Amino acid sequence: MMQIVRPFSCRCWPAGFALAVAALLLNLPRQARAGAIYWSEYDTGTIRRVNFDNTGRTTLLSGLSNPSKPSLDIGAGKIYWSNRGTGEIRRANLDGTDSTTVLSGLTDNAAPFLDLVHGQMYWAEHAFSEGRIGTIRRANLDGSDLTTLVTGQDQPRGVAVDVAGGKMYWMDYGGSNLLQGDLRRANLDGSGAEVLLQRLAAPIGIALDLPDGKVYWTDYGGGEIRRANLDGTGPQTLLRFLNGPVGIDLDLVHGHMYWTNFGDEGMSNGEIRRANLDGTGQRGILSGLGGPVGISVYVPDPSSTLVLCLSTLALLRRRRGMRGQGVRRTSDVLAEGR
Repeated sequence: MMQIVRPFSCRCWPAGFALAVAALLLNLPRQARAGAIYWSEYDTGTIRRVNFDNTGRTTLLSGLSNPSKPSLDIGAGKIYWSNRGTGEIRRANLDGTDSTTVLSGLTDNAAPFLDLVHGQMYWAEHAFSEGRIGTIRRANLDGSDLTTLVTGQDQPRGVAVDVAGGKMYWMDYGGSNLLQGDLRRANLDGSGAEVLLQRLAAPIGIALDLPDGKVYWTDYGGGEIRRANLDGTGPQTLLRFLNGPVGIDLDLVHGHMYWTNFGDEGMSNGEIRRANLDGTGQRGILSGLGGPVGISVYVPDPSSTLVLCLSTLALLRRRRGMRGQGVRRTSDVLAEGR
């Protein structure tokens, strides 16, 4: 049954209520109030972060061996990534402290996709040699219950999971020829594997827009960003003539996609760029980067933040017995919201 939260019974409404909400918003952790971009760099071996307003640019982790896309668990305050050069999946706090190994002994492992509903992560492993020895694997977030779900892949790269739909999607980079890449899909237990699209130009990054039923990916070899329906129909090319697009992530709150242009190895001319989900409105965000690869964006949902504040204020009201207490000072309301 839905609970109806009524306004405070006091003449400080709505000014005092609005100030109380503002106070709660200010007391939330910064990562829960302001969006941020996290990315990894191949040339510098780092994972870095910047706020959406281009402030607070910082290096979180350094000395990494071919780091993958950083995957975020904002609720737990954690960041996960793969060190492909050492065959590890690692975890740290969002500020880069307390770095620890979750799994080791992997083979050229790509970025982990976090299923925070079930406390699991999915990733691809592949080798640079030919021979269809790539796999899709899964484990718990603490590294336990390691399971191989799909075998016999060429060079699988990015993985994305539709938890509610019971499907996982991944890009297969293909062999040494340009148009051997695929978009593939399977059930979460690895059964029912199928090829959705073929003849892609070295696809790497992948992201899902589940509300609109779309899958987005980067064609590194073709310098393009493309999308299709979740069943592979209706493929579209959204952006062309990009300088080595690798990672991609979506901001569905504001209707944007973010991606990395790797640039030229060792030249520090990599970029992070943004466009609308239909490919219009392209603009640069960061430049002069050292081979940026994976990217994750954290976008706080304003409606979720407001619900959190409303719920907190309702709880404070019940605890403090605010019903029927007549006139309340704004300072009292703010003090109770601390």
